[in-house]
Amino acid sequence: MEKSLKTLIKLTKEQLDAQRRELVSLERKVAYVEKQIIKTQNEKETQISAVQDLEVPFTDMPHYINRMNNHVQLLNDQLKSLLRYVDRQKDLVAQTYETLKKYEITLENHQSAAAAAAEHKAQQLLDEIALQKYRKNIHG
Repeated sequence: MEKSLKTLIKLTKEQLDAQRRELVSLERKVAYVEKQIIKTQNEKETQISAVQDLEVPFTDMPHYINRMNNHVQLLNDQLKSLLRYVDRQKDLVAQTYETLKKYEITLENHQSAAAAAAEHKAQQLLDEIALQKYRKNIHG
């Protein structure tokens, strides 16, 4: 049983490591999308202020602003999706960690019980030896 528990612990640790790596990767993607949103919004504002400084009106500006707003909306949708996936991945990591701890506690309990049983057996053996010695001294 101890060997199988150690194998389960090892496999669960590997699974937990893989899940944590996936979580870090997702969080990096979230950070990248957030930077893209800020970059796009700053670019739009820069272009708007540049057009306002022109003396000749830029007639394609409403289309440009609409495209930029659509791009920001697309990035926001992508961000929401990533954040939901990050939450699911965090839950998965927490569940796997909980399972790992259960296995480790079970192993500790098993090892403690085995040690207690071995100690009890050793004590019984010592008691038997003492009893035999006592009987030998009484009869001998």
